[in-house]
Amino acid sequence: MKKFICFILMCIASFNCYSSVEHAELAMNNGDYVTAFEIIESLAGEKNHEPINYLANFYDEGLVVDMDQQKAVMLYKQAAELGNIKAQFNLGLSYYGGQGIDINYELAFEWLLKTAKQGFEPAYDVVGSMYSKGQGVEKNINETVKWYRLAAEGGSGAVSYVLASMYYYGTDIPKDLAQAVKYFSNAANLNYADAQYTMALLYARGEGVDVDTQKSMELLLAAAEQELVDAQFFLGEIFRTGEWGDKDPKASCRWHQLAADQGNFNAQFRVGLCFYTGKGKPLNYEEAVKYFQLAAEQGQNNAQYLLGLMYTTGMAGLSIDYVEARKWLILSAEQGNVKAKEKLENMR
Repeated sequence: MKKFICFILMCIASFNCYSSVEHAELAMNNGDYVTAFEIIESLAGEKNHEPINYLANFYDEGLVVDMDQQKAVMLYKQAAELGNIKAQFNLGLSYYGGQGIDINYELAFEWLLKTAKQGFEPAYDVVGSMYSKGQGVEKNINETVKWYRLAAEGGSGAVSYVLASMYYYGTDIPKDLAQAVKYFSNAANLNYADAQYTMALLYARGEGVDVDTQKSMELLLAAAEQELVDAQFFLGEIFRTGEWGDKDPKASCRWHQLAADQGNFNAQFRVGLCFYTGKGKPLNYEEAVKYFQLAAEQGQNNAQYLLGLMYTTGMAGLSIDYVEARKWLILSAEQGNVKAKEKLENMR
């Protein structure tokens, strides 16, 4: 309910209207959308732009009433022309996404820029993106950076991360590591998981910042706890190798398991090894084969090699099957696995 999240009922022109809107707000907070709708509908007169915008929200999201995005656009336009900033923003989004009306980037940009210039923060990143892509306006990277900076400073971790990436990779602007670190750090502080992971890597490498493995670990944990798969896998590797301290097979397998559950094939291979060796998990050949198979099917060449080896020897409870063995060994060898190539040579 992206537009309806902005349903924060504010003071409207008169005290009576304000009082009624407060009742609608109370009904909303209690989950009584029917009563809220009835109040808002009764207030949505010709000039009452706030209730008109809220009424549009109901139709836009299909709350209480049947979804009718065409009617929502009509109401957004009515409220927007009366100066309601949220309706102007919603109308711009409708034109941008083609919801209830044909896509029109020029009109979308016109309304979104209007709201952005009035200080409506949710519009900043959209306007910046449209400048970046040249949608509805001539491409202008300086304007993109300007609006992205405002969005980042306004608390958007996602936009701060995008801006940081532009500086880091030199996308459309000169590379600037100091600015990249500034905005990656800002996004990380806003609890944006991708930025936390990126800053963890920078601290680990000492890139743009002093090497700080403790800080890196804190950021990796923060990102991993938000289920960022790359951070989960990285933590698994740190505990596996003991690079920053003692080896911890159980912790390693635990983080690799979380990453494997999200489909990371390298983590699936590591979990297979956990079960195969009995280090970090109970020895279980059936589970080992299961995870090797999952990883191999996604192209993990070490898992392909081990599966091939198991089928040639009947290891881990598998029946000897030279056809399956050759299949997996060939796939592994094609990716440059030397051991797989040697095994194939010996099978001739």
